[in-house]
Amino acid sequence: MVFAEQASSTKTAKDGVNTEGDFNFGRFQFDGEKKRHATRPEHALQKLEKEKEKLQQLKQADPKKAAELEEQAHWQRAVKLARGDKLRDDEQLLRKTIKRTTEQKKKSEKAWKEREQTVKEQQEQRQKKRNENIKARIESKKSKGQGGKLPLQQQKKKKQQQKQKKQKQRPGFEGKSVRAKKPANSGNNKRKS
Repeated sequence: MVFAEQASSTKTAKDGVNTEGDFNFGRFQFDGEKKRHATRPEHALQKLEKEKEKLQQLKQADPKKAAELEEQAHWQRAVKLARGDKLRDDEQLLRKTIKRTTEQKKKSEKAWKEREQTVKEQQEQRQKKRNENIKARIESKKSKGQGGKLPLQQQKKKKQQQKQKKQKQRPGFEGKSVRAKKPANSGNNKRKS
């Protein structure tokens, strides 16, 4: 009795149900096939080329055994397709993906270098402007002490300030007006009949 229960539990484990009761939909569990495939296309291409080379050497040494291995590989491929695994055995596709990824890497590297260059240029411009401002300030301080002329920008500012002072210098009207002006037609000007 005990042996029959153990046998039935192992059968269900192979049928797609784990011993813990978890279901596995869409894939059948085959015994002893848990090999990892090459995730990177470069490695997959190298593996594929090595297998082809071995098969060529085997064809020269023992053509019958090579044919058996080739047929076995076809069956394994069919089983993987039926299981729903991704196949990475198309040489042209692998070369195409490798080419695409290298082009993307080159493109992103170029964009990164351009970004670095623009940042560097902006930094240099800011530094140059800062140095110019510092020099102008030092010169203005020197010229103020000696009674010389101010830089052009500061001269313009000073003239504007003087104009504003002249406009405000009317007796009794210093400063800005606080009261807001009334609109032309406020409605209070109507005659009473």
